[in-house]
Amino acid sequence: MIRDSHRASLVLWLALVLVIMAVFVQWWRPVESEASKTAAQVSVKRMLERANLYKQEWLLQGKPKQIEMDGQSIPLSIYGWVPLIGENGQLDCQRWLDFHSPERRILESHLTNVSESKINETYQCQFNYQNGLLIVVSQQHKILKISVENMAE
Repeated sequence: MIRDSHRASLVLWLALVLVIMAVFVQWWRPVESEASKTAAQVSVKRMLERANLYKQEWLLQGKPKQIEMDGQSIPLSIYGWVPLIGENGQLDCQRWLDFHSPERRILESHLTNVSESKINETYQCQFNYQNGLLIVVSQQHKILKISVENMAE
């Protein structure tokens, strides 16, 4: 009798712990998703800050074809942006990312794929990350746009 009572109590506690864990997992999922989105937005802001820093330095130096910063030579377009087009005339998104986000990750989510495209006069780089986030960089003449999309939703 005592054994059955002890066993029933153990099963009850185990069920309670499992219910609490299930509730926590359900609660944590949206928090983690929101944290990833926020981290991606911060990453985009940092890329824009870096791009604007290069452009500011380019203006201060009299609009040269390249500037020197932190011991590296940074090529710039006639509009003051690091071009998405490399020296060989082809899209070079990897090089652009090296200048704007050398860590190549958002929190613990690493870069998984880079795709490049040209539509009319707009050059575009898409950076896919492990957690379903996509950062899109578009450049058309003097306009640079950087945005983030959540592909997991």
